[in-house]
Amino acid sequence: MIQKHTLKSHKKIILKYLTISYTLLIIILFLAPVPNIKPSFNFFEFDKLIHLLIYIFLVLFWGLYLIESNFSLKQILLIIIIFGLIIEILQYILPFGRYFDFVDFIANSVGAIIGAFILLFYKKKLL
Repeated sequence: MIQKHTLKSHKKIILKYLTISYTLLIIILFLAPVPNIKPSFNFFEFDKLIHLLIYIFLVLFWGLYLIESNFSLKQILLIIIIFGLIIEILQYILPFGRYFDFVDFIANSVGAIIGAFILLFYKKKLL
């Protein structure tokens, strides 16, 4: 019994550090300086698929980490959507050659919503 609890504790710690590391990686990648690029507002770019996938996994990591806490899935989803908006605003404000892209924000939000649905399905399977 003690070994099972210890194993669960270790998995929770690993998931915690993986989740925090993944979030920090997103912040670094999305705020890192880039060469001067011209904004192009095209909804169907490969870049948007990347944003979508990144945010699916962001919700999955945070949801799995916080699944036994006082956070609801709605709260996690809202926090991550706001996080995506803040990243886009910082890209506009900071002088790193980045710009605010509303379509990136939409792709981030859709990815977060898909991630939440995956978690919802996963949670129902566990019951």
